[in-house]
Amino acid sequence: MKKKPLFASALFLASASAMAYEPHNYTYIEASYWDYSMEYDAGLDNNEIEGDGYAVAASYQTEENLVVRAYYAKGEIDSMFGLDLSGTGVSIDSEQFGIFVGGGGQVNERTSVVAGMNVGVRTLSLDVNDPGFSLKGDADIIDYGFTAGARFWLTEMIELNGSIGWIRYDSDEDDLDYSHNDVIGSVGVRFQPISQVSIGANYTALFDADDEQVSADIRYQF
Repeated sequence: MKKKPLFASALFLASASAMAYEPHNYTYIEASYWDYSMEYDAGLDNNEIEGDGYAVAASYQTEENLVVRAYYAKGEIDSMFGLDLSGTGVSIDSEQFGIFVGGGGQVNERTSVVAGMNVGVRTLSLDVNDPGFSLKGDADIIDYGFTAGARFWLTEMIELNGSIGWIRYDSDEDDLDYSHNDVIGSVGVRFQPISQVSIGANYTALFDADDEQVSADIRYQF
């Protein structure tokens, strides 16, 4: 006779545990700071280029699980090949707009997936202001590709996430003769103390170009 109450209790505990994990929210606004580094073989002892910047993004998920995400990022190169650019009269800035369109949803109580296409336009601006010499110029780089990602609740408040994708870079030859195919991957962790607000940290890398980026963000979810 005791088996039924025990069985009912087990079902209740399993149900409560499943309900503890909120569905992953893809409708949000987000602000982030990022730090960037890349290796460029210039034949020097120090081949590293470093920079930082910020980004803002907005994402929306429809009832049919269509996900649309748009973002804007702005940054600058801080140092090249061991030389700090501050105070040198050399300024290299970047500005980027992009959009992702895809679909996905919950696979189970803890896991969701999303996949889709992304396209962006990045403008690189060079400004050299030195006594007796000045140079200004812009170059546009278009990137497009495919990305697939997943999010997983490790606990009720801690999420692990990651993505992998293919990306193509192309430029206008009048500005900059550049094209490149690469694989881009990212891993991250997110802490969500309440339903509306979460903070995250991510590491992103281009596998072939040896580019790395770490970022921290705060997200408000609707």
